[in-house]
Amino acid sequence: MDEVLGKFERIRLTKPKRVIDASVILETVFETDFCCTNYIKNACFDYQAFITMPLLGETILKIISKLSKAPLIKEKVFDLVSDLIQGGRLHIIPHNTSSDEIFRNLQISLSIIPRDDLLHIAEIITSGFNEFVTIDTKISKDSAKRVLHEQFKLKVINPKQK
Repeated sequence: MDEVLGKFERIRLTKPKRVIDASVILETVFETDFCCTNYIKNACFDYQAFITMPLLGETILKIISKLSKAPLIKEKVFDLVSDLIQGGRLHIIPHNTSSDEIFRNLQISLSIIPRDDLLHIAEIITSGFNEFVTIDTKISKDSAKRVLHEQFKLKVINPKQK
């Protein structure tokens, strides 16, 4: 039995480690093409999913503010996040103060991306992750993806782009 568990653990550890953006989680409520929903459902099977503390906070704040008049939808998103975390399919990354140097370099290279998104990206890079899943249009632009990959070794994955 231990041999089988060891095999599954080795397989799990070889899967890519990806940080999921708040935008992907929130999109599961509004989308009609189910790209984000299907992507999140594959967490743990195709990849290991992670979220930083600031991204989790952003997710919760947006659920509260944007869905305040839709309690059933708000409950659905809270349940999704809760189920992912409790089921071990979404792992929370302990807060890691991002490098000021990385943040400054991101600001210089990607001035079109808002400051809060650059802070998230800097923390992801500082935490040692090299894949970020987002549907944010500014981050998913080919030019931004190229800069992030070439200069910062961060691959951007957009579940809506095939």
